[in-house]
Amino acid sequence: CFMRRIVLILLLFFIFIIPRAQQARQYSFRHFNVMNGLASNLVYDVTQDPDGYIWIATVNALQRYDGNSFITFTYHKKQQGSLPNLVINYMYTDRKGRLWLSFDHNHAGIFDTKKFTYQNIPLPKDTNLIFSGQHFFETLKGELLLIRHSRSVVKYDEAKQVFVEADNALPVPKN
Repeated sequence: CFMRRIVLILLLFFIFIIPRAQQARQYSFRHFNVMNGLASNLVYDVTQDPDGYIWIATVNALQRYDGNSFITFTYHKKQQGSLPNLVINYMYTDRKGRLWLSFDHNHAGIFDTKKFTYQNIPLPKDTNLIFSGQHFFETLKGELLLIRHSRSVVKYDEAKQVFVEADNALPVPKN
């Protein structure tokens, strides 16, 4: 009697529990190109903001996708708060929900995802004469660092709204 109950419990477990745990998830994919709204087929970076919007950095524009349509942001010479006339190489959404943009030629800044305006954040001059890429990194303390491929590190100073030299911001283990 006891053995039958164990067998029955195991049988029910294998019939009802295991198959549900093994169910495959169904994902839906949509492919975008210039024919259906993408500004360019050359995409450098993609990120998602806290509101769920998808931000896409293409070779010639910044785009926001809401699940149905695109809004495109480009350089406008006479418009204050316009993006610079540079290629966006990298994007980063920080813990505060700000969308950071890194451009070629030693430029970086914040794109306000509510007002759709760009604010350039001054960077210390890079000694590398050739373009060097840069990537954002947030420390556990919440400090925003910009790591350059020229091996220098700068930190965002919230009070001054500029990047400052911070080569010692990331501790390097001793030999």
